[in-house]
Amino acid sequence: MQQTQKVRQQLERAMIGVEAELGEIANGKPSVSTRRELEFIAASLREMLESLSLNRIIEVPGLWRVITDTWPYTNELGQQIVEAEYSYQHLK
Repeated sequence: MQQTQKVRQQLERAMIGVEAELGEIANGKPSVSTRRELEFIAASLREMLESLSLNRIIEVPGLWRVITDTWPYTNELGQQIVEAEYSYQHLK
């Protein structure tokens, strides 16, 4: 159960970062990604969080592929998302 709580915190932290990035886009600032891609990532993170509440691990769409293929390696938000997804997948 402790591992599940850690994963929940990672997912929530990543979600906060994605929402902040969407806010930056709304304010006209450049982003590492597009609004559409960030909205997709946010929806996926939300779905993973909801599945934890239901005690049901779901298949995730491979957010890490999008991030490692298109985002700068040093981007902190990208690292948070990848780590959260990795931890989530290992709950199985």
